[in-house]
Amino acid sequence: MSGTFSIGDLDMKWQPEIGLAMVLILFPTFPVHAQTVSPTKAHEESFSGYLFQELPKNLLRGTTETFSGWHLAILGAGGGAAIGLSQTDADDEVRSGAGDSIGDFATIGDIAGNGFTLGGIALSTYIVGRVAEDDKMIATGKALIESQILAQTMTVLLKVATDRERPDGSGDRLDSSFPSGHASGTFALASTVDAMYGHEIGIPLYLLAGFVAFSRLSDEKHFLSDVVFGAALGTVVGRRVAGLHKQEEQKRMAILPYADAHGVRLMLTVWW
Repeated sequence: MSGTFSIGDLDMKWQPEIGLAMVLILFPTFPVHAQTVSPTKAHEESFSGYLFQELPKNLLRGTTETFSGWHLAILGAGGGAAIGLSQTDADDEVRSGAGDSIGDFATIGDIAGNGFTLGGIALSTYIVGRVAEDDKMIATGKALIESQILAQTMTVLLKVATDRERPDGSGDRLDSSFPSGHASGTFALASTVDAMYGHEIGIPLYLLAGFVAFSRLSDEKHFLSDVVFGAALGTVVGRRVAGLHKQEEQKRMAILPYADAHGVRLMLTVWW
């Protein structure tokens, strides 16, 4: 379905149309414009096309956007807070206070923030969207897949670079303490869904991410500074990647020129 809004003579006359075919019938002098602005339905794209063509481009764009503008400022603030916590007694004080504070419930956070769990959620969202032919769910699935890849890749690189020992002494250089992969992954999930579907779903997921982060403190797998920066990293990555996919959704709107007996006008066409 589409609509046409005439603004050439300032009479603001609304002229409803039905579909792109009707646009072509009513305005045959601009067939090329009408055809080129029609977006490809997400459920009509092949998975191989997404995997080998769109995904690499989106990962590159997501990386570039994460380290630019206010996103970089947030990461800087998160990094500054992490340094401040690690260089004072705050990390040790929180560790002693939070250690084993929720007991076996920490296992829930361990499972919920596991990379396999988060990756499964992302892939399942994409698959369900394709089966249901729901373009928004497909876009959300793509954003989740990409945000998880970026968040976990950046997390591992930082772990290797910092090689910080965990509070309980476990792990190796690839699985060191800073930053928390559970925190970065779950906050990437929450921020992606929040950006795509709003606070009604996003806020409960942020609360889940907060629980996962706290469970890592209770389990003595991370310091407070680890989860603080992990949360900042995941939030920035998730919102930035989701923003890229929301921009694609906005391309379903186009303004086209056309001529009639009264002169040249502009046509606003929206596909939904």
